[in-house]
Amino acid sequence: MVAVRTGFQDAVTEDDFEQTLRSAPSVAIHFWAPWCLPCKQMDVVFAELAKQYPGVAFVRVEAEELSDISQRYNVTMVPHFVLLQNTKKGSPDAPRCGFSAKVVAALKAAGIQFSSFDILTDEAIRQGLKEYSNWPTYPQLYANAELLGGCDIVLEMAQSNELKQAVDEALGDAAGASLLPNAGALPQQDPATALESRLKQLTTSHPVMLFMKGTPDAPRCGFSSKVVGALRKTGIPFGTFDILEDEAVRQGLKKFSDWPTYPQLYAGGELVTSSAASVKELGAAFSYVFTFRSEI
Repeated sequence: MVAVRTGFQDAVTEDDFEQTLRSAPSVAIHFWAPWCLPCKQMDVVFAELAKQYPGVAFVRVEAEELSDISQRYNVTMVPHFVLLQNTKKGSPDAPRCGFSAKVVAALKAAGIQFSSFDILTDEAIRQGLKEYSNWPTYPQLYANAELLGGCDIVLEMAQSNELKQAVDEALGDAAGASLLPNAGALPQQDPATALESRLKQLTTSHPVMLFMKGTPDAPRCGFSSKVVGALRKTGIPFGTFDILEDEAVRQGLKKFSDWPTYPQLYAGGELVTSSAASVKELGAAFSYVFTFRSEI
């Protein structure tokens, strides 16, 4: 049995790093270089966060020494931070979650052909699918775009030899439906509900997310430019969304977070600040990012 490796640690080799990923459910990675002063400053924050969140593995990776790992996470500058939560999902040939492995085995034993999607590769899909089917955990098994169930239900059907029958029935319904007008059409969703769902996906699509006018390299508002500059000084990676490109998001986000102006900065899906002056408080915002929620 692999011991869980949490707390503050240095990954000296690739094997060290991989063992930590295999054993810890939530991992925060600091890519650093010994010559970089901001890295030393962020080490203090990193070490303090490790004390606050003992269940999380806080790993330092020397970017130039472990270049293969750096390339894997597209590290082009330091300091650079990567946050991994519930890292054990994976693919059918390499499932990184016991529940996923059991469902894969059940499908193979029943002789069911299937494809898969690694939800760790796309946070928007990972969160959006929970709302789409009103099912909070993974894995999820679908046939003909219909949720058959999660791990417990799939294993129960497999034990009673009903799994293949359930899949065949769903696919049979698809064949019958193809003879009907508008076959395969999804039920209409209330526009307000659809927008709220999209906003939730957008605000959580990156651990730190900035809604701004323009782009980081071409801001179209002085306030947006200042916040981008302040964020870059912290070294914290962030995603952006140009609200000038989508009026529905621009207006909807004001109501969603009850904040009337832009830019808006989110951490962990929560509104943190809207001004460059407040970005200096990003130590607190950074804590939000490391608040790993207990979701599967």
